[in-house]
Amino acid sequence: MAGEAMRKPEARPIDVKTTLSCFACFSLILFTGCVIFALSAHAAGRTYRSPGYEPKKQTELCRFIGMERTEEGMACIYERQTGGPNKQIEIDGHLNCLREFHCERLN
Repeated sequence: MAGEAMRKPEARPIDVKTTLSCFACFSLILFTGCVIFALSAHAAGRTYRSPGYEPKKQTELCRFIGMERTEEGMACIYERQTGGPNKQIEIDGHLNCLREFHCERLN
């Protein structure tokens, strides 16, 4: 044995079907892992609110539709943009009504 030259192992032909099926399995496992990771990575977050935080009140546009005499003086009547009940504001007799203003929204 000492005198014999070392032989190179014979090259085996590559089986294309086996290689493609291994690649397909690996790709499928990698894709599934990425999808699971992406779906589970989104956690519910919190928004910081200072101790004195109050949410802004929702407003809508109220447009002037007329004036009415009342026992206390005059009242300006405004129609809500969303079609809710009319808004009525009591004023002194010598003041004018605004054409429109943002009134508090009724929900």
